[in-house]
Amino acid sequence: MRVFFSSEVDPLKTISLLQKCYDDSMLEISILENIPMKNIAFHSKKVSNKHSNEIYWNMTIKLGIACAKATAEWAKDAIKEIEKELI
Repeated sequence: MRVFFSSEVDPLKTISLLQKCYDDSMLEISILENIPMKNIAFHSKKVSNKHSNEIYWNMTIKLGIACAKATAEWAKDAIKEIEKELI
């Protein structure tokens, strides 16, 4: 919602907000990409279910990475659009 009403505030404030969004997304990607898969494999065997948890836990991590990458790309593009308008 903040971006939707950003025409009402200083563009530099919106750029700052978007930069934080980008930075947070990049940090999330870094964290998720550095989860040791051997830990997931180890812990998934400790949970007793009919099916392997590992595949589903890995899919969840991949989704988190994909969402964070999309958010980072969106924030970067949005910053560029605002900067073009400022020139």
